[in-house]
Order: sequence, then C-alpha cells, then structure tokens
Amino acid sequence: MTTNTLPLLLAETATREGNVLQSHIKELYTLPMIPLWICSIILIMLIFERFRALRAGSILSPALAVECTKLAASGDIAAAQEKCEKSGTLVGNAWAQGFQEFSLGDIALEDSLTNATALAFRPLRKNISAISTIAVIAPLLGLLGTVAGMVMVFDELSISATPDKQAMSEGIMVALFTTVFGMIIAIPGIVAGRFFISRTRSFAETVEADIEKIRYQHLHARAQRGNSPSA
Repeated sequence: MTTNTLPLLLAETATREGNVLQSHIKELYTLPMIPLWICSIILIMLIFERFRALRAGSILSPALAVECTKLAASGDIAAAQEKCEKSGTLVGNAWAQGFQEFSLGDIALEDSLTNATALAFRPLRKNISAISTIAVIAPLLGLLGTVAGMVMVFDELSISATPDKQAMSEGIMVALFTTVFGMIIAIPGIVAGRFFISRTRSFAETVEADIEKIRYQHLHARAQRGNSPSA
C-alpha cells in the first residue's frame, strides 16, 4: 500500500460508514422508539430542573449557621430571626419561622428549627422519584421494542419461503436500537437519581448538625447566665 492510496482508502471507509448510518437513521423514528424519545425528553427536563433547584447557594449558607449560633448563644433570638430572613436561602427562611415559633414559647429551640426545616425540605425531593421511575421503565420499553423487532423478523420468516433480507434486517435493527436507547436513558437516569438523593441527604445532615450546634450553644449560654452571681 502506497502513501497516496491510504487517504483514498480512509475516505472510502468513512463514506461507506456514513452511508450505513444514514440508511439506518430511520430506525430512530419507528413506532417502538416513540415512548423512548418521550422518556428521554422528560428525563432531560427533570434533571435540569433538579440541578437548578438543588444549588447549594440557594439552600443553605455556612456563614448564616455561624451567625445564628453566635446570636443564639447571646440570647438575641430576634436578631437571629432577622439574619435568617435576610439570607435569601431556603434554610434561612425556615429558621426564621423556627426562631419566631420559639419566641412565642411552649416549644424548644431545637424542635422549632427542626420542624421548620423538615417542612422546607419537602419540595427538595420533588421529581426525584420521577427520575428514578423513568430510569426503571426505559429498559423495559427498550425490551418491548426488542420483542416487537423480533416479531417482525419471525413474521417475515413465517410468511415467505424466501424471506426478504431487508425486512429481516430492519426488524433486527429495530430490536437493537430500542435496546441500546433504553439503556442509554436508564444509565444517566439512575446516576442522576442517586446523585440527587445523596445531595438532599447531605443538605439534611449539614442542617441537622448546625441545629445541634445552635441548641448546644443556646442551652450552654442559658446555663452560664443562670449560674452567674448577678442572676
């Protein structure tokens, strides 16, 4: 093989592969592929929506937790509530309600903050179950398309003594495309669902630890004030 013929062979190979792909592009738009296309579009929309909703900066603020701990230790619950209201974060808004409930009395500080945070965190789990559901049903829809493709193949074999190779190949391609596409949808769906569940759990653990610090500092400061000679 000469140096001059190598580019020609590569170009011919690329052209042949391009023609093969173009000849099978119609398999992406067959009837068994429609449910998979719908699932893929919905999955992409849900993943983008959860990525935007679960941004750390809009959920919590480490600086806010430190400030609230100091203010709770000094007994200035009103200032802590004001700080939370101005934070613009989900946890800040929840803690503002928690501090307000605590100021009204008849409830412990830890309980008021925990209850308010639990209510605020409920929307964070929105659409995660839908993502997981699509990840589960996508391979099943792909399997359904595989069965439909094989039915096309066996139907061609049963009605003709000399089966049409093109019809058989189209049935096999439908089976392969739906199987592959179902797995392509399922894999990122499973990963995204696990990621969002882990992220919401991480937020909850962080806030739980912050509330425990606030409770400890508040009780410790009250105990010190109660034991002081001027009390």
